[in-house]
Amino acid sequence: MALSRSLLWHGLIYLYLFAPYALRNVGPQKWDDIEKDVADDFWGQVQDLATNMGSGIILERAIYSPLFLERHDATMLKCGICQIGIYNGYNRKPSVFRLAQLPYSG
Repeated sequence: MALSRSLLWHGLIYLYLFAPYALRNVGPQKWDDIEKDVADDFWGQVQDLATNMGSGIILERAIYSPLFLERHDATMLKCGICQIGIYNGYNRKPSVFRLAQLPYSG
């Protein structure tokens, strides 16, 4: 573990919760209001499984809702994982998938 990422004698935990981009009857904008509540609920479920993970041990946390990801990463349009919704039936290939000429000897 890189020392620059955690304090001495402390660890890091990275949790990933799959959540819908557009919420039923309210759309994606509702994420601004509920992202912390959803994260708290998820953390409560983690605590049920890992009883040594009490709230008092959390020094800092970052919450990235589907709407946050879309706002801060152009490849996460409608929070499509793996480049612009490739798993949602889109058939477009972004420019990052174009073949590049690489040095090859062999």
